[in-house]
Amino acid sequence: MRKDLNKLAESSVPRKKRRRNSDVYNKLYTSVKEASIAAASKSSNIQIVSKARVLENPPVQIRC
Repeated sequence: MRKDLNKLAESSVPRKKRRRNSDVYNKLYTSVKEASIAAASKSSNIQIVSKARVLENPPVQIRC
């Protein structure tokens, strides 16, 4: 029985390491994806053509 417990304890260590490594990988992958999206969304050729108007009395929407 002691051998079985030792074997079980040894097998749980790599499992924990794999889970932790997987978590780290997923966090890094998410960060890289977010960074690439942020970099792609930055454009330097955007200009304001005209300011938006604020309506004093916005239209009322009727739902059926």
